[in-house]
Amino acid sequence: MRRRRHQQVKSPRSSSSGKVAASFDKGVQMPGTFDEREKGYEAKWVHDQEMRFKLYSRRNRMLGSWAAAEAGLKSPDADDLVRDVIAAEFDKGGDDAVFAKIRRVFDDHHVTQSDHMIRRKMADLLDTARAEIENEPKR
Repeated sequence: MRRRRHQQVKSPRSSSSGKVAASFDKGVQMPGTFDEREKGYEAKWVHDQEMRFKLYSRRNRMLGSWAAAEAGLKSPDADDLVRDVIAAEFDKGGDDAVFAKIRRVFDDHHVTQSDHMIRRKMADLLDTARAEIENEPKR
């Protein structure tokens, strides 16, 4: 039986001298790199934050209008309350600050609403705001 000699197979990436081809030494990047992925995640995060801002601003505007109507406030005072409720979200920190603002207004104007009902209204209006934003025409 005859033995065959194993021949050395040249890689398409190597030159005749066995060195790696020059194009691979220059750092050629393939499409879909981690940098592109990172940029995609950053863009998604920015979009999500913008949508969150829009969602909570709209919910707080509706909540302020509801609270003004419940307290019997008229135009200039009602508008001030709406602005204060929107600002409470961003100035003092979230839903707890918004709830505290509404609770204070109701206590000052002798409106009988339980804490549970205020928080429930906050949740309902958040759902309403989300539905409105989802149904807006895309630009």
